[in-house]
Amino acid sequence: MNTRTVIHRGVDSLVIDRAPDWVISDTHFGHANIVRYCQWRSTWAHSIDEHDHRIISEWNRVVAPEDLVLHLGDFALCHEERLSVYRLSLNGRIILARGNHDRSTSAMRRCHMDWVCSHAMIWIGGDSWSCRHDPAMFTLAEAMGNTGLLHGHCHGNGYAKGIPPEIVRKARDCSIDAVQSIGPVRFSDVTRRANGKE
Repeated sequence: MNTRTVIHRGVDSLVIDRAPDWVISDTHFGHANIVRYCQWRSTWAHSIDEHDHRIISEWNRVVAPEDLVLHLGDFALCHEERLSVYRLSLNGRIILARGNHDRSTSAMRRCHMDWVCSHAMIWIGGDSWSCRHDPAMFTLAEAMGNTGLLHGHCHGNGYAKGIPPEIVRKARDCSIDAVQSIGPVRFSDVTRRANGKE
């Protein structure tokens, strides 16, 4: 895989010329209240320990050590030392598009993330996918100039008022709550659904 880091308007971006194998968002490892905040999670976890264990088990069941995983933010809400424990327990090479609950870029890199950015662009043949944590950060130019927009943050709860319909039409919420998968889902499945091919 060829990757290069591009600085665009002061925001770090990662440009990728191949599809990740998997995509996931909003794992919220170590976030004690997430089971209470996200109703769907309470159907399969009753504590943060059970929550974290189930995600790690499912992740490692489907992701091989050399697979590329696109994580669209809010990886964990915990101390830096614990971040490393979570990261090292997961298979695959991880591209993290930082979310609002993630620590700094340098902290996430110290915790063994393979790539950390605010924005990822994925180019596959003639298709392009703009990837961020928060859909409110997409621009109209991104919506008009890309095949689709992948994000997390919304937890399957829809879009905030004020996000233009041109963005909403191309956006796909990849949080585990939205896709209702405890572990990562195939990138090809997410992009096929986002294109209306399924």
